[in-house]
Amino acid sequence: MSMKRIGIDCRELRDPAQEPSTGVGRYVFELVSGVVQCADPTLVIVLFVHADQSVPVTWESLSQIEICRLPRSARRSLVGPHWIVARAMKRAQVDVLHAPATTVPLCYAGQTVVTVHDLLIYKHSEWFPGGQWFSTRVVVPRAIRRARWVITPSNAVANDVKQVFAVPAERISVISHGVSTSPSDEEVAMAWKSLCERIDASVLQSSYALFVGTLEPRKNIGRLVEAFKEVVHEMPAVHLLLAGGRGWGIPDTFFERLPEGVHQLGYVTEAEKVALLRKTAVFVYPSLGEGFGLPLLEARREGARVLTSDREPMNEVAGQGSLLVDPEDTSELATLILKMFQGSSDLITNGVQEGRVEESLPTWSASVEQTVDVYREVLRAI
Repeated sequence: MSMKRIGIDCRELRDPAQEPSTGVGRYVFELVSGVVQCADPTLVIVLFVHADQSVPVTWESLSQIEICRLPRSARRSLVGPHWIVARAMKRAQVDVLHAPATTVPLCYAGQTVVTVHDLLIYKHSEWFPGGQWFSTRVVVPRAIRRARWVITPSNAVANDVKQVFAVPAERISVISHGVSTSPSDEEVAMAWKSLCERIDASVLQSSYALFVGTLEPRKNIGRLVEAFKEVVHEMPAVHLLLAGGRGWGIPDTFFERLPEGVHQLGYVTEAEKVALLRKTAVFVYPSLGEGFGLPLLEARREGARVLTSDREPMNEVAGQGSLLVDPEDTSELATLILKMFQGSSDLITNGVQEGRVEESLPTWSASVEQTVDVYREVLRAI
């Protein structure tokens, strides 16, 4: 059998060992990390990266991996991403191109697999910054409609793809994101020590609720902080830790005037995140909308008790033992956070137990295997 060439657009890849890695960047890293190790003798994997983009050095030594560094001009305005990148991809002569960040260069005419992480902007444009009309009206629609196959992380996103772009179900595969292995206990212990050096130790030693994610309107940070005011009124000694970088749409004054008991930590490393998850009284994730909700899997992996939104796909990703809330009901959110701090007996009845560790979480290796199966399916069809 002749060798087939699979291209993967890695321009959004973020190596968590080198830089902050969340959302799409983390997905691309985990996907490519698995694909380059798939050891399929019939496949050559071509990775398209920016000229100055860092990738794990071990990838370059693998015999069936080609690193294609795009010209520096690939970053220029509209011409770079859509003409220069397309030309480089065409020259690489790949049989199938995977666009794991959804977008495909407009001038690229080859066979594609496209991952769609969410289509929330088409339902709630107010959750996102403006100035994205070209992407939402031209680039993304064309990529999805022309794709030979579409991958989504959840049934909720698959349904949106069918409804918004009329893609038939037989061209869509739902492939769950996975959860990676926890850092070593030694790394976690060192991370906890580092946290204690830059955050008031009395806060970390107290009973605290934890949120992890980008601090932006879609994550419902405003209501979470308002709800926590009610919690602190009943339990003055508890704290809320907000771990994640600032996104768009929340003014600096909001963070400058955080109420008593609420602390912004900024971006945390993987080991720091695990350390915080292992000691939290409740992981609270009242997002208004997600394509998946990877932090929920990470919280389950560490045995944290979870409170999240009763909306798809979060109510599926969170697992049966989690507590669900209407994310737009601030009073209900406050009541349930308070109950989780107090260890209310009815939570135990509902299966919400401290330290409960999930045994059957989806893995990145399974996600990669299913994705490679999609590549093979497309190759058979062309």
